[in-house]
Amino acid sequence: MSDQAIEVGLGYPSLALPPAQMFVLENARVCPGSRVVMTRDGRVIAESITRDMVGVIDLNGNEVHSEPVRMEGSIALYQSPRPEPFHGLIDHLPRAALFAQPLTRRLGKVTLVHEGPLTDIDELWLDRLSGPAVEVRRVEAGIPFTADRVFLPSYVTRPQSGAVPSWYRNWIDRSASALPAVPPNAYGTRRYFVDRLGGGRTVANRAELDEVLEHHGIAAVSPSALDAEERIATFRDAELVIGVTGSGMSNLLFSQSAQVIELLPGARLFPHCYYLTRAKGLGYQYVKAPGDGRVISEVERLNEPVLVDVEALDQLIATMVQDGDLPPGETPIVA
Repeated sequence: MSDQAIEVGLGYPSLALPPAQMFVLENARVCPGSRVVMTRDGRVIAESITRDMVGVIDLNGNEVHSEPVRMEGSIALYQSPRPEPFHGLIDHLPRAALFAQPLTRRLGKVTLVHEGPLTDIDELWLDRLSGPAVEVRRVEAGIPFTADRVFLPSYVTRPQSGAVPSWYRNWIDRSASALPAVPPNAYGTRRYFVDRLGGGRTVANRAELDEVLEHHGIAAVSPSALDAEERIATFRDAELVIGVTGSGMSNLLFSQSAQVIELLPGARLFPHCYYLTRAKGLGYQYVKAPGDGRVISEVERLNEPVLVDVEALDQLIATMVQDGDLPPGETPIVA
């Protein structure tokens, strides 16, 4: 694993998750633009961030120095300083789900505030996941808020790890199972390559990769091009998911029996996808990028196009079929 992961205590085959806690604060300020909870005198409360957020929070000056607007009753903040889709699925939603737990419901009505638009997954599930006592409300950045009580749910996942608690995983599986199936891909299979249309971290040798994907009946799919229900159902029913390290792989949270192959940008893996597949009980393999002789960090490689070892990938997929981890592919429908 990367040095960054090892420094925060990752790199082991099993992972202990932090306890679920709900902090009840008085005279605290909720800062929706900064996405943190602060004391009235402008200090960030440690439990509103994680270790990997230190030094990357962009505090909104108005929220820090303005007199907060008082809301009636109790309030809480939904988002964290990490706005990426991965953190929405792995960090934000599980924290919101603590409000639906039996002990927390006794605390009464809560207004859950957020700045900016919600994702389509949030729109689909947040109300149901957080429980009937929670009202979700969009507010403006730059305006701090306070209330008689400010609730601060703890992080129930560890920084840089995609592992999720079993109760959250089970809720996701039940909710995903209720959605209708989507048709198989153009090859008649449910094998997918997670494409990054319009994003960074592209594949440098994409033409060679496409030959391997076509040979094995694997279709490219861009999660951002699907609506929420299509995306959930596609990954739920997938038999094989291949993708470059990145937030698109967070959709594996919806998968129920997929085999997973992660295409690394270098020779060492980041822990997010590995621990997510472990938590979901999915089969996990990875393919290292061919060595290029450069001495640069794995983090630096994330900002460059990824060179895929297509021969190793081709052989790995063939071995998975031979070993029975994947069903034999059908004859491709398209040439």
